Amino acid sequence: MPSGIPQGTKLGPWLFLVMINDLNTPAELWKYVDDTSCSKIVTKGSESKLQEAVDDLSRQASIDGFLLNEAKCKEVRIGFSNNNYNFEPLVLNGKPLELVISAKLLGMIISHDLKWNMHASELNRKCSFRLYFLRQLKRSGVTRSELVLFYVTCIRPILEYASPVFHRSLPNYISEDYFHLFIHLSTILTILILLIVVIS
Repeated sequence: MPSGIPQGTKLGPWLFLVMINDLNTPAELWKYVDDTSCSKIVTKGSESKLQEAVDDLSRQASIDGFLLNEAKCKEVRIGFSNNNYNFEPLVLNGKPLELVISAKLLGMIISHDLKWNMHASELNRKCSFRLYFLRQLKRSGVTRSELVLFYVTCIRPILEYASPVFHRSLPNYISEDYFHLFIHLSTILTILILLIVVIS
């Protein structure tokens, strides 16, 4: 299927599920709406069989009438050893996949060493950016109830999304930064709520 379906249609997810529901490979396969991830554990001294899984996935996709976009596919090698094992790069549609140290999966940044530093930095960047907009909205005279609404809909979800997954694994220095950012934002929200109560 060389063309896509417009985003936001009700039929789009159903058609996609019909297309990918029968995909099956010898590797671990996770399918979530339009994200499909494939993984294989390679023990020390053994060879990776992931290329066979990628070939099989590509063959099944071709049978179902759609192509996998190699430009959107990435390879992340997760390991904890200091030895860098030289595996052949994965190839899809005749082109090697880009080898990256981190990839975004369902809104979370997964790094090659399974540390959450990159994800926490991205959260900090996003929240700081939106906090700037919150200040600009306040300066422009937006009502406090709308400021609270902006915080609840645009800032808090970023801080809380999947936090039970990564928060306990953060190093102390990042955890403290994250906590201070959360306290700072909560203080701003509390002041806005108190002002709304006083004005009412």
